[in-house]
Amino acid sequence: MRNPCAAFLLAAACAIAWAGAAAADDVILKDGRKFTGEVLKETDETVLLKTPGGSLDFRRADVLQIVWKTPPRKVYKQKNDALLAKEVTQRLELARWCLAQGLDAEARREVDAVLQLDPQNRDAQEILPKIKSVGLDIPVTVEVTLTDGSQVKGRLMNPVFSLETPYGVLRIPTRTVAAVTLGDEKNPDQIETESFRAKGQLGEELFVVESKLGRLTIARKDVRSMALTLPSPAQVADIEFNDTMRQLNFAGLDVVFVVDSTDTMAASLTRLRTDAKRVVDTVRRFVPNAQFGLVAFRDHKVFDPAEFTWVTQVTPLGEKPDDVLGALSVLRAKGGGDIPNAVFDGLSDAMTKAGWRAKSVRVILLIGDSPPHLENDGLKKTLALAGEWHRNVQGTVNILDTTGFGRLLDEYKAIAEAGGGKAVAADDKNLSREMLPMILGAAYRDRILKVFDESGDGK
Repeated sequence: MRNPCAAFLLAAACAIAWAGAAAADDVILKDGRKFTGEVLKETDETVLLKTPGGSLDFRRADVLQIVWKTPPRKVYKQKNDALLAKEVTQRLELARWCLAQGLDAEARREVDAVLQLDPQNRDAQEILPKIKSVGLDIPVTVEVTLTDGSQVKGRLMNPVFSLETPYGVLRIPTRTVAAVTLGDEKNPDQIETESFRAKGQLGEELFVVESKLGRLTIARKDVRSMALTLPSPAQVADIEFNDTMRQLNFAGLDVVFVVDSTDTMAASLTRLRTDAKRVVDTVRRFVPNAQFGLVAFRDHKVFDPAEFTWVTQVTPLGEKPDDVLGALSVLRAKGGGDIPNAVFDGLSDAMTKAGWRAKSVRVILLIGDSPPHLENDGLKKTLALAGEWHRNVQGTVNILDTTGFGRLLDEYKAIAEAGGGKAVAADDKNLSREMLPMILGAAYRDRILKVFDESGDGK
């Protein structure tokens, strides 16, 4: 950070004035200092914060957390809503802003809108390769027959079709369109999807096709007919899965296991120690750069004076999982006292002490059989903690409830929901098999477990 002392005094001097302004962002440093303003840019190296007294440039390595008071996606929506439909220059500026904020899908949306208006726009073409993660990209093959009888085959690049109907304008994603029939002065245009058919006036005047001859822009007036070919459901499933894994590898997947280590968890810990390496190896088969951390928790001395040794033990995230596997190998169930345990402390330490990578996909997997303490609004604070973490860093809190008998604690369901995740009841035999879909995605359960089962007996 440049001139930290001056920056600190500047932030303090402006605090009162800024408090009365619009909602602002907080940058919290690892040394405990907090600066308030508007985060203009966040990269893996720096964080740029605009304050009433000027801009502050922090080293990303010095930043513990960014608390967005106005989330970037909400700002994007406000900026996007203010744009005129056929605005090109401002859309390009907004696309660049989205890139600086890490909003790749939104940046792609703006670039696509520009290319719809001006397919040969050089600025848009220069921005396009810089968008690292653009979401699901399902190829749609098109065969265009021109009025002179010639044909063009290739991939249709128009992201959406706009169709003005008597009921309003429909914006239909190209990847859902099965057929397009171009009308004439007497007959309307028609678009068919798997679920409906609509007639109206097609908004597209140009069709962009990536062919063997390069990217071609074809005027509607030159088109006699066009036939679309969509990938099969199996191909779509492959595309979705590969795209998800590609995004996880690009962003980096960070997983922290938060494990109740009290007496009643003895059997679950035994299963974890047995299968931990297979779980980690399976995840890294799909996401080689995945990192793992561990937070073991028990309870406070006031609730368990006879067996008290520690509340939490933290093993930070790291490139090699040996530290986590080693910590699990020596972890034993002990103590607990009353039924509730230090769930809040375990989650809090996972969120603040695990060493998350900048912009990583962050997953907390809580494994336990006891709720948080109710004293001093313990459950309410735990719900707030999970909710704030999910909103601020888009992290996910998933929970495996090992209470038994298929029972799922109401407290766990509420915590997982607040943390943007799910809670699932799991017994000791299927514990490891339930962990993997919660880490890599429940939609891909069969694919993931097939790899897991192939690496051992899967039991």
